[in-house]
Amino acid sequence: MSFLVRTLATTFFDGHHLEPHAHAWGQLIFAATGVELRGVVDSMGEGPQRTFAAVRALVSPLDDDREMSTDMTRMARIVAGPRC
Repeated sequence: MSFLVRTLATTFFDGHHLEPHAHAWGQLIFAATGVELRGVVDSMGEGPQRTFAAVRALVSPLDDDREMSTDMTRMARIVAGPRC
């Protein structure tokens, strides 16, 4: 079973258009790590900060090498919603 994180299409102020697309749900874990490594958590908008907080409420930072199946199961359940 796979889950996708869908993003809406948008047109930016410079005219660039982003088509609807999807990402594998596991990328939320890796994106949270990237945000932490770049040190930009506080500069993100409200929506991304809430998403980041939701990810971190379920999955602790990847400070050490560890088995990730439990973390991925938690993320899959939150993305899938009440069906899972």
